[in-house]
Amino acid sequence: MNIYASGDQWKNWMRDFRFGTLAFVPNGDLRQSVDTLRNEYDPISAKTSMAHVTLTQPFAKAPSKEDIESIERIAFVTDQFDIEVGPAVTSPNKRLLWLDINPKDPVLALRESLHETGLFRTDLPLTKGFIPHMTISEAGREPDEVQLINSTLNSKFRPWSVPFSSVAWIIPDEDFVFREYRQFDLKVRT
Repeated sequence: MNIYASGDQWKNWMRDFRFGTLAFVPNGDLRQSVDTLRNEYDPISAKTSMAHVTLTQPFAKAPSKEDIESIERIAFVTDQFDIEVGPAVTSPNKRLLWLDINPKDPVLALRESLHETGLFRTDLPLTKGFIPHMTISEAGREPDEVQLINSTLNSKFRPWSVPFSSVAWIIPDEDFVFREYRQFDLKVRT
């Protein structure tokens, strides 16, 4: 069974994601709340993926059994940690809106460990200078509108503290809708 879409109908940039990527996918009330915000403020993007924090660039090729084992080893030695999701912030160009993630260091350290495997497209833009975040809208609104939405969100949405306890391998289908394919649990704190 082939788990990868052909991507024949995708735009060129979408093809980079054919083999998926690794992300943190929240569950429960946080996921439902963020998915609701994404549907309200960017329904087009919300249709392609669930609430998530992108962790790596996309896979460069279909990972082999050995490649998956290397990801499992990294997850196995990485302690679970807590993150705070929120407040809402705007991107440096003031056109995108996301929920900030803190602390950033453990997310970035895990990202770096995974990228060091050589399995990911680190030649793509936004590899360096990546800011851990949970996207709400990438609709490309004018800065004034983004600022207004940002203020509204921060008056309604209180930051959540959640355990970062696993990494999900998410893969797009033929319609470029990402689905969770596999989960890699991080090391349980003792």
